[in-house]
Amino acid sequence: GTTSSVPATSPTTTTDPAAGDVDPSVIDAVVASWRAFNEAKLDPTNDAKLAALGDTTGGDLLQNSIDVVARYRAENKRSVTNPDVPAAIVVYADTLVVDDVAGTAQVDYCRIGSNILVEVGGNADGTDLVLDDTVNTYIERSSLVFEGDHWIETGGVELEFLEGATACPERG
Repeated sequence: GTTSSVPATSPTTTTDPAAGDVDPSVIDAVVASWRAFNEAKLDPTNDAKLAALGDTTGGDLLQNSIDVVARYRAENKRSVTNPDVPAAIVVYADTLVVDDVAGTAQVDYCRIGSNILVEVGGNADGTDLVLDDTVNTYIERSSLVFEGDHWIETGGVELEFLEGATACPERG
C-alpha cells in the first residue's frame, strides 16, 4: 500500500491490496457517504435523504453536509445530474491505511464534480435556471472512524484540484 503520507510514528495497520487484505467496508463507507450526500443535493427537500446522511457521515463532515442541504433549501437550489459527465467517485484502494487501535482509517479517492447547480423555477418561464455547470475533478483524502458496527466518514482534505477535468486520472 501507499503510506508515504502517513507519519512513521502513527500506529497503523497497513493494508496490502495485492495480498487481498483491503477491508472493503472502508471503501464501501466512502462510496456510501458520497452517494448519500449526492442524493441529498439532487433532492434537497427530501427529509429522508437528509436524515440518511447521518447513517454514513459524522462529525464536522455531517454538519457541513447538512449545512449545504439547508442552504440549498433556503435558496431554492438543487443539483441536477450532468447527462454528459455524471458525478462519480473512484476510491484508490491502494492508499487505504487503517489504524485498528484507534479505530480510524483514511483513503484517497477521485471525485468528478459535475452536477449542475440550478435555481428551481428560476427562469421567467418557470424552468430551472442554471447557476453553475462547471465540471472539475478532485483528488481527496477521506478520514473515517469505526462507530458502533460500521465505518463513517468524518472529514477529508483536497489533495489536488483538476480544473476542467471530466475523468479521473490514470493511476499506476
